[in-house]
Amino acid sequence: FVVANVYVLLGSVLTGLHRMDLWNRISIAVTLLQLAGVCIILVAGGGLRALVVNAALTTLAGAVLARVAIRRTDPRIGLGRTGFSRDLWRRLTRYSAALQVINLGVLVQFQLPKVLLARFLSLAAAGSYELGHRVIFAAWAFPANLAPPLLPAVAHLDATGDRPRVLRLYLRASRYLLTVAFTLTAGIMALSPALFTAW
Repeated sequence: FVVANVYVLLGSVLTGLHRMDLWNRISIAVTLLQLAGVCIILVAGGGLRALVVNAALTTLAGAVLARVAIRRTDPRIGLGRTGFSRDLWRRLTRYSAALQVINLGVLVQFQLPKVLLARFLSLAAAGSYELGHRVIFAAWAFPANLAPPLLPAVAHLDATGDRPRVLRLYLRASRYLLTVAFTLTAGIMALSPALFTAW
């Protein structure tokens, strides 16, 4: 988890530098390395510990690649103690706390129904629910992936103090996002009998 947090942090720096192309390449490379490691470990009869080590080492390799990419993109970026202040620490902590609350809410929203189904009905009921959930989640992932590319633009506008443009961008992006989301939702609702029969 520590390595993964460093990896994601460095990826956020690349995103902030508007180099999502580099971050995507690194992410794909890490995923392919992890898959290759999993295949080798399973064929060799390795256990859970070997799989965890594989995940840690490939994520560490991704962090090193991301650090090299940052250094080449903007050599001025690095860790330093001079710009650190109590006010900055408070801002970062407040922002991180809000993200953790959101992450906890997402975890409860997507995982709690399965736990309750398995506890009060059966594991088979949780399995059936999971099939339907995966279809919905796959459809939801498409509009959800439309928002992250806006983060660098919003961060830049916020850093320059241009709040009116942030608000305009938010409203315009929300219209597009909701249009895509509602269209997908209507399609899934219309196809739900056929999907149910297929399951």
